[in-house]
Amino acid sequence: MASKVNSVSFGDYLLTCSICYEQFKNPKVLPCLHSFCLNCITRHHEIYKFSNAGKLSCPTCRAIIPLPENGTSGFPNDGVVNRVKQLLRSLPVVDFVSSIDNMQKLSNSVSDVDNTKEFETGSDDKTPSCRRNYNRPGDVVPMICCDTEGATAMPKELIQNLPDPPVVTKRRTALRKEQSKLQSAIAHMRNKILELYNIQCYTKVLVEKEALRKINQFDKPGKKDMKKIRSKVSEKYSSVLIVVANEQELLYKKIVWVKSIYDVTEEVLESASSTQIMEMFEFLMRELTKQSKLIHEEKPKCNVDLLHGMPLPRDLIIDVRKEIESNRSMSMDTIIHSSRDPRKMGIRLVCKISGYGKEPGKFDFPTHATFMPNGDLLVSDKNNHRLQIFDSNGKFKHEMFDGIIKPRRARVNPADGNIYISDEDSECIKIFSQDGDLVGRVGDHYFICVAGMDFDSNGNIVMTDPEKCHVSTHHHGRNSVLKSFLFRYLIDRKLPHPYYVCVNDDDQYIVSDTRNNRVKVFSCAGRLLFHIDKLNCPRGITTDPYGNILIAEGDGHCISMYSPHGKFLQHLIDKREFGLCYPLSLDMDKNGRLAVTQCGYTSPHEVMIFQIGG
Repeated sequence: MASKVNSVSFGDYLLTCSICYEQFKNPKVLPCLHSFCLNCITRHHEIYKFSNAGKLSCPTCRAIIPLPENGTSGFPNDGVVNRVKQLLRSLPVVDFVSSIDNMQKLSNSVSDVDNTKEFETGSDDKTPSCRRNYNRPGDVVPMICCDTEGATAMPKELIQNLPDPPVVTKRRTALRKEQSKLQSAIAHMRNKILELYNIQCYTKVLVEKEALRKINQFDKPGKKDMKKIRSKVSEKYSSVLIVVANEQELLYKKIVWVKSIYDVTEEVLESASSTQIMEMFEFLMRELTKQSKLIHEEKPKCNVDLLHGMPLPRDLIIDVRKEIESNRSMSMDTIIHSSRDPRKMGIRLVCKISGYGKEPGKFDFPTHATFMPNGDLLVSDKNNHRLQIFDSNGKFKHEMFDGIIKPRRARVNPADGNIYISDEDSECIKIFSQDGDLVGRVGDHYFICVAGMDFDSNGNIVMTDPEKCHVSTHHHGRNSVLKSFLFRYLIDRKLPHPYYVCVNDDDQYIVSDTRNNRVKVFSCAGRLLFHIDKLNCPRGITTDPYGNILIAEGDGHCISMYSPHGKFLQHLIDKREFGLCYPLSLDMDKNGRLAVTQCGYTSPHEVMIFQIGG
């Protein structure tokens, strides 16, 4: 008996926002067909609104999209998400612990299988294993032998190594072929809806400009005059806006149906077992064929290029065409072949600065690297007693303070633009100007071991001291302690070791405790909010522009990502993919660039710069 699919697990990726990694809440769809929670896309716009005034950069494909008049709430509600939920609930899926009769159905359909040897002798215990049971890698419950006499469970390892039966392979191929017919249609509709959206936005801008130009011709126009002028100018272009709005609405209705079945089919082909494919085949083929016919039967009511014959100025047409071409030039992989899991963000290694030594560009224990306001990289080269500065591509520029400091951390304070250095030799914070002049000291005779350092929203210095087991806040303009609190709690089995600290946009202190393999998050008043456990020697910490917490797990050779509330999201970077080895410090700028230092007794001394999601 077929059972309904569990939409929370199967197809979960299709219902997950790629910003908050949670189930969609009030999803909005952008003209590039990427969907996000309303609160998430609003926050994304707030973060990047200064670099894209009046426009929005899509977090997934980086398409530059003009904002609606009423902001991000003006984007249409995403009907694809609701349609996907309906499809997932409708999918007939064989339960993993289904009866032997259901398994027999799949076995009997495999006519091409050699039935002369239905069983092969297993290992030394002579346990028979059925050759007619096949399954896809990733199934969590072992399949049941299809033979009713002497039924026995096949080992999961053996199941994972078996290929699809020929009949399942044929059905997968048929689904993929029918699905591919929708691929070009989605790409075409995506380009067309971007074109329509740009025409609509640029026309509205034109209406406002022309209205202002006519209003300025009056010496002292009254409110009634201004309203009348705007009304007349709007009437001039009303036909354009009506046609475009109607075409957008019709096109998006079609997109909802086509893209939802495309996405669900992709999920099935990637995740479903052979048994599930057999059960879902007829349903999927029926839905795919229906949408394929719909695409070919329905003709658009407007020409593909809506600019022809419209009463639009030449300058506007040129601007719209430039915007359209820039969006069309983007790879359609971000729409059609994007990862099913939105957490698998685009990660690119920009550069690697490596080498042990004293020469410029070489390191001896790089304990920290941070981005400066101009985009340069500031590296604390501790055992060489200096700071080194590199450009955004990793090219060495110059060094500072050679021989006069032993820096554990170094950061530029946004409050005054000075460079703050936690100096191991003097066990205090030294403050230097950008020109290298010493302008102050903080914490003389207060610290035993200066370690982590960051700044709160007022520019005050937040420090950790592993020897005192304290976290303290110091005034950036005066040599005074504003507050401090003990880092030890009953949950700690070992004496805590507050190593690195990061202050997020809410002025919460995120501190790594390497001895207890956890990260603790405090309010600015020192109240423990929550903690993240089961880490593998947590070291450096930073937050991304959305508030997610990134943790360098030294002995785990990876960088892990957690939500702002401590929920595990993914291992962002690991040793296997990028050769990460004992990562030490982390720092991320507002553009998604991540700086990682790594060094150990046997690992290389180097700095790596990644671009996350760009």
